[in-house]
Amino acid sequence: MADKWPRTPSVIVDRSLRSLGRPGGEVLVQSDVWDVALDAMEVIERRDEWFANRAGEWSFWRQGNPYGVRSWREQNAEETGLDIWRIWYERTLAAAPRG
Repeated sequence: MADKWPRTPSVIVDRSLRSLGRPGGEVLVQSDVWDVALDAMEVIERRDEWFANRAGEWSFWRQGNPYGVRSWREQNAEETGLDIWRIWYERTLAAAPRG
């Protein structure tokens, strides 16, 4: 069976953003891989009319995990001293209707 998941983070983020249609919705991306985090940020920042970056334009969230629930990978990265790159956005506009 062929793998149906896209191989690039930008494709995953782009598809996820299109499904988040209501204002007030939140997007949190966190990664211990710099290129993945930067790729995700670039995709979201291109849609700056839809999303507000809670840390400021082109900035990473530096105050830890805002939800307090940590995955095994996040916990392991923190315990071993790896950086975790977080970007946290809020949806500001409703998605345009599809036609």
